[in-house]
Amino acid sequence: MSFEDLLNLPPSNFEEMAAELYRAMGHQAKRTGMSGDHGVDVIVKAKNGEKWVVQCKRWRTPAGESVVRDFYGTMQHEKAAQGAIIATSGFSQAAIEWAKGKPLYLYNGIDFLRLWERVKKQQLQETKAG
Repeated sequence: MSFEDLLNLPPSNFEEMAAELYRAMGHQAKRTGMSGDHGVDVIVKAKNGEKWVVQCKRWRTPAGESVVRDFYGTMQHEKAAQGAIIATSGFSQAAIEWAKGKPLYLYNGIDFLRLWERVKKQQLQETKAG
């Protein structure tokens, strides 16, 4: 899958891809798939029992500080131990700075695709070995 393919995915497919990535890493994950979700697109129950939340932004421009700040508030509201925003076109420098030191992970589209390919490759190798 290319970066352009990622940008052209319907939002629901992008969110499902994010949920599938967490499942491939051994967590439970489900797409919320509804409006009024307060910006939470995927809810993850981590292997260690923690609740994580994920927001997906399939945008052609970088996500700004306000997006990150708002999502951090949502994490607090959801009582999530950590959160991640996957923004296809990355983040503004202010957004990156604001997220530092918080249990909040920012993935741009390229990072997401690299992680996707690495996890899928590992999953395939485990399937062949098992």
